[in-house]
Amino acid sequence: MSQYTRRLCYIFSLLALLLVSALAGCSSTATSAPPQATATRAAGTPTTPPGGIPTPGGTASPTIAGAACGGQLGDVILPANAVQVGSTETTGATITCAYRIPQDVQTLDTFFKTQMKKSGWTLLKDNPEGPQALVQEYFHAQRFATLTLSQHDSDAHTTDVTVTVESSK
Repeated sequence: MSQYTRRLCYIFSLLALLLVSALAGCSSTATSAPPQATATRAAGTPTTPPGGIPTPGGTASPTIAGAACGGQLGDVILPANAVQVGSTETTGATITCAYRIPQDVQTLDTFFKTQMKKSGWTLLKDNPEGPQALVQEYFHAQRFATLTLSQHDSDAHTTDVTVTVESSK
């Protein structure tokens, strides 16, 4: 099987995982942080979280939290408000984990491009998967990372993110 075919199968598997996660909804038994109160603001008013950078249109770049997949992926940085959904899965040379992040898809697209580059990753592809989803593919140190970002249900300010890193060593 060619590497291209393997990668396509891998991406379709990720999309199936996202679909199952979306269908599971709130019935997940995963532990998550308690809901945080948020301040109300007028539309278009810039906001800045501690350490964040204000952006036009009233959104702010997420602040940095730490490494993905329970710290197993030290060079894949997450926003501070990321909440892991389910457990980290390890299959052979592949590590996968999923997050729900209260930020819109486009803000997170920019965040991950910036953070992955800072961590030494090279962006290979940034593919739109419809109006509310995209897939980023990276390469670094004989590893491939796929980040799938999709809007959570009808909430344009919450994104489901799946992180998958496959080692070719």
